[in-house]
Amino acid sequence: MRIPALLLTLVVTLLATSAYSAQTPATTQASGTLMQVTVDEFPMDCVATTGITRTTYPAGATLRILTGSGPAILYVESGTLMLSTGDGAPPLVARAATPQSAEAGGEVAVAAGDGFLLAPGATAEIRNDGTEPAAVLDLLAAPDAASELSEGITQEILVRQEVTLPEPPVSVTLSRTTLEPGDRLSIPGAPALAFYAAVERSQVFNLSGQGVNRLAVPIDAYVLVIASTAASPPA
Repeated sequence: MRIPALLLTLVVTLLATSAYSAQTPATTQASGTLMQVTVDEFPMDCVATTGITRTTYPAGATLRILTGSGPAILYVESGTLMLSTGDGAPPLVARAATPQSAEAGGEVAVAAGDGFLLAPGATAEIRNDGTEPAAVLDLLAAPDAASELSEGITQEILVRQEVTLPEPPVSVTLSRTTLEPGDRLSIPGAPALAFYAAVERSQVFNLSGQGVNRLAVPIDAYVLVIASTAASPPA
């Protein structure tokens, strides 16, 4: 079955970052906007599983994805992976704010700092052909998405919730910031959807419900914001 084309725009703002281990991401990656994705179209009243889930791929591991009724948005946190597509729509991959499109059934390498988007109904395989582990942040997926994980792949839910997406086009922005003791996260309110979590899984519960660092040491945090960019109707 041929999958209808989805109008997508993928723009990623990359920061100057050095290579780092998937086990210690909190102390090595710079702060600021990591990725901004605009989805122009998706099914009406699209419910999505949103948040930040870290999937770690040991060397030789493979994960197969069927996106289901909605798009999937992911960000490579560390390492290098091979992304290949099946019969569905090809992924959009961005590096240094330059969108790149892989041919359906083709293969493209994605590395730390790259973001990619898979259209509804797409199938894809994510494979670690290297000798070092790699980690991907899963940011948005349809509730009926399915995946098949090979042995050794682990998943950590930092924050996750099912929500109805705002009216398209929708902007999905992932940022990273460092909070000093007592600092509060600056996040937009409604109607935008905002999610945040400590980069280190062990520190997730040290951020208050208001996004305040309750520790006596700094905390690195991810912030995910989903907002409609549709023009407001005239008054």
